[in-house]
Amino acid sequence: MRKEKFSLIAIVLFLTIAVAALTFKTVNAHQQDKIEYNTVYDCGDSRPKFKVLSCKGDMCQVYTIKESAPGGGYESTVYRNIIEDTYIKREGCKTKNSSIVRNELKEKKSSENETSVKGE
Repeated sequence: MRKEKFSLIAIVLFLTIAVAALTFKTVNAHQQDKIEYNTVYDCGDSRPKFKVLSCKGDMCQVYTIKESAPGGGYESTVYRNIIEDTYIKREGCKTKNSSIVRNELKEKKSSENETSVKGE
């Protein structure tokens, strides 16, 4: 009887931990998703623009916009961490909404520089 009770407690404990771990992983994944889907990312001059079409797990379908290519671009599969860490974080690729903010900051900085030059 004692052995059966211990086994039942062990099974319940194991299942509880497994469910908690899966729930944490799912919630954590949704909170960390930094990718904007079906929106054009701009990485600056002379760099191709791209759209993230979808992601499943660690892999994403990406459409790279290249006007010289047949059909205006091509589709490829890219690791999610490459998009998040390399393109977005390191290389500063931005969506249109992010680009508007970035351009406004550049214009503000430029006008501040002009003002300080005129004041000297």
